[in-house]
Amino acid sequence: MDAKQKIKAVQDKSDTRATKLVVKSKSTEVTPLKELNQEFKNYILKFKLPVRKTAGGAVAFTDYLNDRLLMVEVIKKGITYSLFEEIQKLSSLTSQEWATILNLSTRSLQRYKEQDQLFKPIQSEKIMELGEIFILGNEVFGDTDKFKRWLEKPNFAIGNVRPTDLLSDSYGQQIVTEELNRINYGIFA
Repeated sequence: MDAKQKIKAVQDKSDTRATKLVVKSKSTEVTPLKELNQEFKNYILKFKLPVRKTAGGAVAFTDYLNDRLLMVEVIKKGITYSLFEEIQKLSSLTSQEWATILNLSTRSLQRYKEQDQLFKPIQSEKIMELGEIFILGNEVFGDTDKFKRWLEKPNFAIGNVRPTDLLSDSYGQQIVTEELNRINYGIFA
């Protein structure tokens, strides 16, 4: 088997999004993923959330994406701005695009940063969903910059629209996830 991180899409009939990601971390991570994992560990410690130990004993965002009970707890507590910032680094989305997706004004988004506020559960859920997509994209492309370029270019396989333009709702997110999985498995339209 390849030393690269394995990413596998598994259909789950009980999952309303129809696509569930299975992501395992690798030892040589891209720097933004290392920073995200560290920030997630800080978040877990700050809120004293119960976590299962991984084989290596590490607490990493990429290891816990599939621990749905933990993700429910994280969403209920609310995402910290610093955790949001680390997820934001994996994307090419501007502050204005994030504000639109989160149904906030850019000024409100700035206030979250200045006052170190927790995002509301509805916003936290969107951030976590996008975090899953951004991690998958970074793993498929093996490089944050390549993935960001892919997000910004119109894509023939998804109706000649930019993948970024589909990220604001769950249906569009599912389309982007499915396309990333097709690329990962070498299935091109």
